[in-house]
Amino acid sequence: MDSLTLLILIAGVPVIYPVIKLLKKRDLNCFDLILFFHTLYFVLIPLISDESDYAYDIVVNDSVIQTGAYLFYILFAFGLLFVNIIWTNSKVSNRLNLFNISLFIREWNKQLFFNKKISYFFLIICLLCWVNLSYRFMASADNYAMTRESLREELMANASILTMFTNSFFKTILSPVILLFISYLFFKKRKKIPISAIDVITLCGFIILLFVGSRTVMLNAFILSAFFYYSCYRDKITIKRLLSFGTVILLIIILVFPAVNLYRSSRMKVHAQYQGNLSFLNSMKEVFGLTASSYSLDMDDNNINARSVNVLQVFILSFDNDYIGDGELSKAAISFSLPKILFPNKSYKGSQILIEEELGVYTDIADSYLLFAKMDYGFIGFFVCILLFLMLLSIWDIYMKGTLLIFNDIYLKSYFIVMAINLCYYVEKSVDEILPQLLYSILYLLLYYGAIKLYKAIM
Repeated sequence: MDSLTLLILIAGVPVIYPVIKLLKKRDLNCFDLILFFHTLYFVLIPLISDESDYAYDIVVNDSVIQTGAYLFYILFAFGLLFVNIIWTNSKVSNRLNLFNISLFIREWNKQLFFNKKISYFFLIICLLCWVNLSYRFMASADNYAMTRESLREELMANASILTMFTNSFFKTILSPVILLFISYLFFKKRKKIPISAIDVITLCGFIILLFVGSRTVMLNAFILSAFFYYSCYRDKITIKRLLSFGTVILLIIILVFPAVNLYRSSRMKVHAQYQGNLSFLNSMKEVFGLTASSYSLDMDDNNINARSVNVLQVFILSFDNDYIGDGELSKAAISFSLPKILFPNKSYKGSQILIEEELGVYTDIADSYLLFAKMDYGFIGFFVCILLFLMLLSIWDIYMKGTLLIFNDIYLKSYFIVMAINLCYYVEKSVDEILPQLLYSILYLLLYYGAIKLYKAIM
């Protein structure tokens, strides 16, 4: 066993604690989820990856750099484990807040009540999301020839506030609505109410939308669904159901995920061929036709494997760089997050771009709070990262309680549940997104609340 493998195995020790909770069917908190998903990226993926998946030789061959990176991660993981153990064994573990996410979801689900006409609300939201998808699809057709870097700079500098807000709103609000829809379906099952034709149409609409839309939102929906079921119905989980669920997941990974990746490459080929001259429906027909004709179970998945190690390899690469921002990256993230409408001349270089320039790399999924903390605060960044998670969870929890005092609508809790889970789940996330997410959430919640109130008034 080489030293790197030993370090990776040591880094995986903290996840044993939440795994024991999972096996004993106990409530999971946000610290458990953070450990789960960081272990996936920094322990499991490295163990199953091949050297060819890494773009930088230094990541694979330099044991000194590897050791420094994993010592940093080990300190973070064990520090988070320490916080988790203290939290789990204290009285605060029984309080209803976003930290105790399993308990919170279960109690929220018990309080939910739906009348039969709410099915129309879900159908309308689904249709609006499809309309937004068609708009984004045609917009991407117009920009098919741009590189990711050029497209990002173009969008940040020239995209209208309304366009950015609309796209972000539907992408953000889709997950809370899907969570509510899942709760609604289980509510019907619990009350022995038959599933209507509208429910089936809406369910199919959401499922297809997830597969042809954002990959991030798709994975998020799967994780939300699984975690909702565990939180509310884990007493019904049996070996037989686990095997059935595992079989479905395996089939999705083997059969569906390659098709989803092929769909995305087919979409770019159609954009390049027709250059936005086809309608949305005809474009989708061409994309699906090309996907079906090219689909094969023997498709190469090396690109998928390579993408999965980007977070780790850029994190390790940062330990070959002596740069320490001493708070400069934090200032850049705040400056970048200022509203464009109030600060039209603001800089469009946030911490993400500064880190990419310093390291000499670019990849859209390399960002992480750990990378940011290391680059801005050096080796004590592991502690800063733990404090950052604690601070953000506290902010969302206080924000939720304040919102519910004003609006007193139980449906709004779905939004905050999703925000808390996303914070734990999205290891690939830039610090630049924190403040905009909080600022935009005010408008999202007002529109979400308005839609709910409008539905209740009409129905």
